[in-house]
Amino acid sequence: SLTELTATPQVSLTELTAIPQVSLTELTATPQASLTELITGSSPQTPSALVIPVTSTQAASDIPRQPTDFSLRLPQGWRITLSEQDRNWIGRTLFASKGKLTQYLKLWWYPPSRITSVAKPNPGEYFRKPLFLWMPRKLWAYNFQCPNCRPKQSLTSKGVYRRCRKVLGVKEDYYLACEYMECKACSSSFLAWDKRMLDQLSAGVRAQFPVILTHKYACDVAVVSLLRNRTLGNSPLSLTELTAT
Repeated sequence: SLTELTATPQVSLTELTAIPQVSLTELTATPQASLTELITGSSPQTPSALVIPVTSTQAASDIPRQPTDFSLRLPQGWRITLSEQDRNWIGRTLFASKGKLTQYLKLWWYPPSRITSVAKPNPGEYFRKPLFLWMPRKLWAYNFQCPNCRPKQSLTSKGVYRRCRKVLGVKEDYYLACEYMECKACSSSFLAWDKRMLDQLSAGVRAQFPVILTHKYACDVAVVSLLRNRTLGNSPLSLTELTAT
């Protein structure tokens, strides 16, 4: 009837606008499950829970590097004769590896120049000594003959001698090292500073060897020349006055 139709409750415009609406921002902010999460059933991790592994390269770079001890390249006899401040630079410049000399050889080897910095200086840098390397067979391919064999047999290289000597000089002291040679025929060994080896050299090559050797000591030729010129025919007072000036 007309009465029943009019009694039906009507929804007003106010009630329609009061229904909560879902915005586009809220829809996009809703976490979406990926295909992997749907299969495994695991929940997504937050960024704070992620752990970044540290590679071995990053860990190794944080460890401070220790300085290389080049004195380990020297023969055992050299480490006994050389002072502590000279072992490292001689082992670095003269030896390519343990007991093996570098490819490019020369007679005189001088210590590196002192490093000037604001840091605390190293006193050992002021007392380094040069080294004289006497290896005529390896430097100039000189053919030494064995003095014991008849007929003469050529000597072969046996490497650097395991010991070196300290030489007294006029301006400064230095070290003397030489090569070791052997005869395959009689199994004899000889040092390059042996008088029998020095006598086989020409006068020009022989003059480059600046040391006078005794059983215990070694002295530079310049020291002997100074003593000879100032002691023969002169009084001890003249020598004293010369050294004082």
